[in-house]
Amino acid sequence: MASDEQKRSGEIDEKTTSQPGLSATAEPHAQSQKFWRTFLKKMAIAARLFGKGLYRLRLNRLDLARADRRLGAKAYATGTAEGQVELVSRLDRVTERLTQLRRQEVEPASTFAEKAKLLASRIGKAIQIGALKLRRRRILRQLGANLRKSAANSSLAEETQLARGVADRVSSVETEISQLAPRTYPWARRPLLLISLLLLAMGVGSAFIISKQHTANLAQQKGALSEAQMKKMLAQQQSFQQQMQHMVAEATP
Repeated sequence: MASDEQKRSGEIDEKTTSQPGLSATAEPHAQSQKFWRTFLKKMAIAARLFGKGLYRLRLNRLDLARADRRLGAKAYATGTAEGQVELVSRLDRVTERLTQLRRQEVEPASTFAEKAKLLASRIGKAIQIGALKLRRRRILRQLGANLRKSAANSSLAEETQLARGVADRVSSVETEISQLAPRTYPWARRPLLLISLLLLAMGVGSAFIISKQHTANLAQQKGALSEAQMKKMLAQQQSFQQQMQHMVAEATP
């Protein structure tokens, strides 16, 4: 009898001593499983946010912009843009300038210098026309957006209804995004911005590496080039940079 009691007490002691070890091993495992479940859940929400962000971007940049421009263009063409005097005046100036550029007559060129000047004039004219067209599209979109938010004109009912329908979809998507954002990590609440920043960082890093390689190549070639050749190379590089800056400045509306 004594031996049986000792055995039972030994088993009880063994169970009591082994339980803390099991719990100590199981607790980190459970915490790890909980962490990964939470991580995967929040990253799935971040993926949904990314899709919603792309959809909102498409609605804003394509569908809504097209609907607003259509509304603004019809209002401007029919003279029914009530209360939008400033935008209509800006459209008049842009349209008049476009008409002047398109009606400019080009004198025939005979010499090589005149032909080169004529080509440069045509390129400059094309850039100006493109910039004015872009500005006109922006003003028409702004005009349509203002009319969409104001009382609908009976002659613009179809265009206004279409634009408001797209705007309602944009508002609905933004509501879904605002509801999803608090359910994921703070850094994952704006995935489009995060990806843009990562791409920008990669671009800056690549440009830095290329610049260092170019500088190293120049340093290696410096011994093989004379001082006059180096000055000529630097002058050509500066001239090219100035030409690019001038073209960008002309193309900017």
